[in-house]
Amino acid sequence: MKGVYLSFYFCRFVMEKNNKKKTSEGKKILILLILLFLLFPVLCYSFYYVGYKKATTNLDKSSLRQKDLIIADNLSDAGDLPINGTNSEVSEEQIDIPGYSKLTVDENESIIPLMNLDTNSVYFVYTIFEGDKKLLETEAIPPNKQLNVDFYELLEGKKGIHKLLFVIDTFDVESKRQCNGASQDVSITVE
Repeated sequence: MKGVYLSFYFCRFVMEKNNKKKTSEGKKILILLILLFLLFPVLCYSFYYVGYKKATTNLDKSSLRQKDLIIADNLSDAGDLPINGTNSEVSEEQIDIPGYSKLTVDENESIIPLMNLDTNSVYFVYTIFEGDKKLLETEAIPPNKQLNVDFYELLEGKKGIHKLLFVIDTFDVESKRQCNGASQDVSITVE
C-alpha cells in the first residue's frame, strides 16, 4: 500500500507543478498510475494461475510408456521374502490389476466395468485418455466394487477403433496414501 500512497503523492506533486496549464494531463497520469497499481496484482495472479493450470493439466504420456527399458541381468531367482530375526514381519500384499486390451462396444452393448478386484486392499482411480484428451477420471473405487461405464456414450458413438490409455492409480484403504499403479494401452472398437 505504501507504493500506492507514494504514487498518489507523486501524481499530486506533478499536478500542482503544472497547475492550471496541464491539470487535465496530470489527472490522466494520476488515473493511469492508479489503474496500473490496481491491475498489476490481478495480472500477476492471472499469469500465475494460467501457467499453473497449464503445467498441472498437461500430462506427458511419454513418461507413462517405457521406451528404452534396460533389463537387469545376472539375477538370481526370486525366493522367500527376507526375514531378519524371529520378530520380523513381512508384508506379502500385492495389487491385482484387471487387464483391458481389445474390447468392442455398440449401441446395445456399451457397458465396460472398471473394476477393483476383491483381493485388493487399495482404492482404484481410473483416468482414461484418448491421445492428449482426458475422457474420464473416476472417483475412488473400493475393493470388490466396479463402476459401469457406457463407453459408447463416452466415445460419442464415433465408429471405428479408439486407442485409449487407461491409467490406474491406487490408494491405500486405511491411510489413503498413493501406492503403485498401472497404465494399459486399450483398443476399443465402436461398431
